[in-house]
Amino acid sequence: MSLHDAPKRLLKRLLASAIIALPLASCGGGSTAIVSPPPPPPPPVVVTLSPATAAFTYASGAANPAPASVTVASSGAAITGLAIGTVTYGAGASGWLTATLSGPSTPATLTLIASPAALAPGSYSATVPVTSSMTGVAAQNLQVTLSVGQAPGVSVLIAGNIAQCGTTGDQATANLLDSLPGTVFTAGDNAFPQGSAANYHDCYDPSWGRFKSRTWATMGNHEYDQGNANDAFAYFGDRAGPAGKGYYSMNIGSWHIIVLNDNRTFVEFMPGSEQSRWLSADLAADTSRCTMAIWHQPLFYSSTSGATQGSDRKALWDTLYAYNA
Repeated sequence: MSLHDAPKRLLKRLLASAIIALPLASCGGGSTAIVSPPPPPPPPVVVTLSPATAAFTYASGAANPAPASVTVASSGAAITGLAIGTVTYGAGASGWLTATLSGPSTPATLTLIASPAALAPGSYSATVPVTSSMTGVAAQNLQVTLSVGQAPGVSVLIAGNIAQCGTTGDQATANLLDSLPGTVFTAGDNAFPQGSAANYHDCYDPSWGRFKSRTWATMGNHEYDQGNANDAFAYFGDRAGPAGKGYYSMNIGSWHIIVLNDNRTFVEFMPGSEQSRWLSADLAADTSRCTMAIWHQPLFYSSTSGATQGSDRKALWDTLYAYNA
């Protein structure tokens, strides 16, 4: 390197130092602040439902399905002012669903009760809106479905004038019942000759007695041959209705079945009587599509001696007819 080049090299070094020392903020004469972006807004508070849907199944004539429970919560802070909006229904039927909240704030429980007894078989739907009075909280809709199926097939087996010692008819009919499932009803005069405790023990019990757990009884006139039907009521217990009365009702499948006591000397059934008032009230409360009544001596019947009419039974007949039994 020559002495002539030394000043040039020194000048380059000084210029480089000046450039490196130049402040970045010198443009404009002041410092520049670094601005951070604004934080994102908090997520909206929404009602949450768990489970998000509810479903009921029901067979016609059965007990109503068990209630369903849904937990109502929130996605963030607690929600107040909870309420249930107007329930809307799909095609087919309305009014079959009841919805209630355990409280106005989250967490809460939404209870759903389905009452489908009057509905025909088919599929039904409803929407339950859960709302809040808090600003900005949107309603959540719970979808509810209901499936109503046909009633399971049932059989009812009815016979009267059943058992008498020294004969074989009761054993023959009992042999038939061995292979026939279903609910058994007696139609009265169940144990001859007098419906006594001995007649039930010695004549009825060895044959039809084996079906006692699925049998419901009707009182016939021979059950009262001893001046009362106490022995018959004692034999059947609550399966003959209230002791001393002998009239009652029940549902079997989709049928409403009424058992009446037409032994008027002992249990009155004419209009205004206790049994007549009970019958009218029972029929008025019945929501079944099919109703059947059983008592001992019908309004019309025939025998080898000709046709006969039990005219006073028309009082029972007319009441049942008025209610489409």
